[in-house]
Amino acid sequence: MLGKFRWSDWLRTLFVNSACPSGRLIAMFTAYFDASGNAQDDTFVVVSGYLANYLQWRMLETMWKDIHSEFGVELPFHMSEFMAATVNPDRYALQKNCRKDYLAIVQGDPTKAQTFFNRICIAQQSVVHCGISCIVDMRIYNGVSSLLNLREVLPPYALAARSCLLPSSSAFGVHHGTIEQVPHNLF
Repeated sequence: MLGKFRWSDWLRTLFVNSACPSGRLIAMFTAYFDASGNAQDDTFVVVSGYLANYLQWRMLETMWKDIHSEFGVELPFHMSEFMAATVNPDRYALQKNCRKDYLAIVQGDPTKAQTFFNRICIAQQSVVHCGISCIVDMRIYNGVSSLLNLREVLPPYALAARSCLLPSSSAFGVHHGTIEQVPHNLF
C-alpha cells in the first residue's frame, strides 16, 4: 500500500498520524541543520539535517545523551573532530584543542569507537525519519551572485537551508512565502 502513496502523503502520515490531516488542529515540526564546507574556498556548501516532531526530538535527545554517557563521550558531538581522532589518533593528539574524550574512546579497545558511532547513527535513523539536505554548487552561486549581489540577500548557507525546507513545507500545504520569514542569520 505504501507504494501508492505520494511523498507528501507519507510525510503527513508520519508526522501528523493521518493521511488526511486537514481535520487536525496543528502539527508542529522543528528542523535541525548542520553545514559543511566553506562558502569562500570550497566548491560546494552542504546543509543537511532532520525534520521531526516534538516527541521524536525528545526521544532522540534522550538516546543521544545516554549513548554519549555510556561511552564517556562529552557533548556536543563534532563529527569532523571525532573522525580525525579515529582515523589518525596520534596526529589528532598533537592538536592544541584535541578532545581527550575522543582520544580515550579510540585508544585501548579498537571496536569501542566504531560501536559508539554505530549506536548514534542507529539512534538518528530509528527515531528521526525525515532527513533533508541541499548542496549548493558555489561556482553557480558565485556566477549568479556576481550579477545580482546574491550574497547580501541570500547567503549560501541560508539558500541551502531554505531549499531543504521547501519540499517538506509544500507536502504539508505550507505556502513557500512563510519560509521566507526565517532569518538567514540563524543558519
